[in-house]
Amino acid sequence: MEYAFNLRNDNFTIGEMNRILFFCLFLSFGVAAQNLQKVDSLKTTLAKSQKPSDKGFASLELSKAYRWNNLDSARKYSRIAKNMSLRTSDKSLQSYALLMDGIVMHEQNKYDSCLAVFQLAKDGFTKLKDYGGIGRANDMIGKTYQRMASRNEVSFLTNKAIDFFKIAIENFEMIGDTLGLLDAYSNSGVAYRNLSDYKNAEASYLIGLRLAKEAGIENVRTGILHANYSQIKREVYKDYDHTITLLKRAIQIYEKTYSFLYLEGPYRNLAETYRLKKNFPLAIFYGQKAVDLAIANNNVYQASNAYDILYRAQADAGLYKEALESYRYSKITGDSLMSVEKTARIAEMEAKYETVKKDAEIAILNKSAELNRLRTRSLLIGIALILLTAASFFYYLRERRKREKLLEAEKLNLAEKELDFKKKELTTKVLQLAKKNEFLSTLKGEVESLKKSVGSSVNQTSNRISSMIRRDIEGDQQWERFSEEFTSIHEGFITALVNKYGSFTKSEMKLISLLKMNLSSKEIEDILGISDEGVKKARYRLRKKMDLEDSELQAFLLNFS
Repeated sequence: MEYAFNLRNDNFTIGEMNRILFFCLFLSFGVAAQNLQKVDSLKTTLAKSQKPSDKGFASLELSKAYRWNNLDSARKYSRIAKNMSLRTSDKSLQSYALLMDGIVMHEQNKYDSCLAVFQLAKDGFTKLKDYGGIGRANDMIGKTYQRMASRNEVSFLTNKAIDFFKIAIENFEMIGDTLGLLDAYSNSGVAYRNLSDYKNAEASYLIGLRLAKEAGIENVRTGILHANYSQIKREVYKDYDHTITLLKRAIQIYEKTYSFLYLEGPYRNLAETYRLKKNFPLAIFYGQKAVDLAIANNNVYQASNAYDILYRAQADAGLYKEALESYRYSKITGDSLMSVEKTARIAEMEAKYETVKKDAEIAILNKSAELNRLRTRSLLIGIALILLTAASFFYYLRERRKREKLLEAEKLNLAEKELDFKKKELTTKVLQLAKKNEFLSTLKGEVESLKKSVGSSVNQTSNRISSMIRRDIEGDQQWERFSEEFTSIHEGFITALVNKYGSFTKSEMKLISLLKMNLSSKEIEDILGISDEGVKKARYRLRKKMDLEDSELQAFLLNFS
């Protein structure tokens, strides 16, 4: 699938290429920073352990750790776990190794093969009476049927998937496995949505989100629940603002947990949501991010979907040249899906052959294990591996530090730029409001002058005009929009202020917000539509309430966070 990286090389800027290369470099190491210590410990256990069962369980945990961000590494350690399970009589290890092997196959879209593997794992868990394992096997069987149904548009497969999800939920509830319940409710919600049963889909997502909140869980599963629930809000309720909130929350969780393989979906759905809102610049921005992530993930399915959304946004924005180019890439990736599936089938057969071959080799090694020559060779190999692992470990630590510094610098730079832009945008809007109110106040004065020199009928009309001007100056709708934008920029400011000094009136909150923006008294007069004396009195009352000196108020608010 190397062609996925070459789809747009002729049009990348240096900045785009550097960003994607950096992202791919980060993915090549694969594990979230917060899990590095655990991963390093597991690798050490894998290298030093003598028992196949210990090596097998360590490999299983490594495969789980890499599942969300590096499928190649997940597959590598899944194979090690499977090989180790064949060297031991530990039935639990054998069943979980089968389950993980099936999960990796599922992520590679090998649905026919993984179904059989999941059933074998389920049989093993049933004999052990391991209800957590049974639940996970049922959940993955249901998820596989759901994927097969989505590709072939066969509703009976979706209903079959729902039956397995229900059984999985019962299994997880029996032992209080919250993580398993999150997976099962999320997957059942997708199945119900594909059947257009939006009521049950929404109920499934909400149950999953409630369970996660009650248990204090925030991981890739909660990110998936937010992303899935957003589609109900967009497709059924047309609640685009809530949709955007849910998708941004999913992105935040994926980035926090370094679940990079899942980031493309929320960005693509953000692009589609902003397109429906007719905010085409943001739709194009998020569509391009989805494309970049799909390319970085080397995922042709994601690339096809991302290009499709991007070209729609560009076409709606009137960027027909760019839209045509994105449409062409969408068709290229879409037409490539069939060849990718054929390649996957061939790879699947090769993998089966390699498995059989390795099983035979392992049997031969086991029979020859008592020979001194093999023991000596194994000892030498072990020493070499330990030395190689140590060298690789120190190199990895050095490279990881470099990556962490680059990543933090990039995040800080992007966050500062975005905040500066929002602050400038909000200040511009407020100053425009001030100019408008200043004009309306002047107009009101002219009307008052007119009233003194004309008849009663004109006087009544003047009164109505003055009243309309006053209502426009004092209208709450503009302030509500301003308050929402102010709160998003100065996140936590109002909450912290209320926690320290108690509640404030609407007038006080308006004054606090304008002072926080470092506006002058003249600008505040025009915005609030009051006199200079009125501003002074309002500031005085606010200082008294907050027990501050005259010169401290604005400086205090500017520094308060």
